[in-house]
Amino acid sequence: QGVADSEGLLENIAYAYRDEEGTWAVPTRFSIPVAAGESGLLSSANSLEELASVAGTQGNFLPYTAVSLPEILYPVYAGGWKNEDGTIHQELLAQFVTGVKQTYDAWAAGASQEQLEMLEYYKQAGLGTSDVSGYVMSLLDGSCRLGLGELGDMMGYSGIVSVNKETGDTAIAPLNGLESGVFVPSSIVSILNTAKEQERAKDFVTFLLSAQGAGQPQWEGFSVNSWAFERALTTPAFEGGSFISSSSNNQTGEMVELIYSWPTPEEQETLRQMVNGLNTCANLDRVTRDAVLENLHKCMDGEIGTDEAVNAIMQTVNLYLAE
Repeated sequence: QGVADSEGLLENIAYAYRDEEGTWAVPTRFSIPVAAGESGLLSSANSLEELASVAGTQGNFLPYTAVSLPEILYPVYAGGWKNEDGTIHQELLAQFVTGVKQTYDAWAAGASQEQLEMLEYYKQAGLGTSDVSGYVMSLLDGSCRLGLGELGDMMGYSGIVSVNKETGDTAIAPLNGLESGVFVPSSIVSILNTAKEQERAKDFVTFLLSAQGAGQPQWEGFSVNSWAFERALTTPAFEGGSFISSSSNNQTGEMVELIYSWPTPEEQETLRQMVNGLNTCANLDRVTRDAVLENLHKCMDGEIGTDEAVNAIMQTVNLYLAE
């Protein structure tokens, strides 16, 4: 409460775990599921049917988007399956599994041989992406038109707005599914009732939520401390307010360069309003998430069918709830 009074907290994020009985945990950082790319494609990311259609067009998706679809889409759908008693609405889960499978299959059907080889490499290496900053150069050189992932720092946002300065048609928007206004909390802290050093624990939590504590590694997400968030938003992270990044085009091999420019006041306000509009904490139940991701990846690889994947997920979750 001391930090909230003296420095301010982003209350829509910090009090994600508050109910009528109290605040059970507090996230110190958070990220935002987003879609970034050509402005006309962003809304398609909010519908599994439309996403499957978009994925089938060559050049819209990158291989590591396809391989990471379960991880990317899970946060904006999982909360919508959950019934009040903690069980899962099987029909809604089945729609998700089927939709992701169809999106993946549509992408694979339209992918080049080189892209399919890259996909296999990512699978074997266990690589994928959930960070939207990984799309920046691909959006610039045209090898990707739509990127899905999480936005958790100003470098990623700076990259997207900098690409827009070059293309004039690159945008970013919250990713929606069965839920909207979703954020993914990270570095979640709480104090056990049985903790012997209650006051010291409170001091530590207070430090983590303070502006000083928010100065610790910033790649884990935006800070829930209002002062620290505003500082990160308005203070250029690179000297002179810009720098040049270069990479080779994924398709042609040609080098492309991007001048990273710090967001303008108007662009800062766009992100500020995006954050202010977040009101739904992503469902982070580990058992459910692991079951969904494991079985959905098997389904995407053709090891099991969609019905089998759904049944396996339901069995795991129901067994967990019965314990």
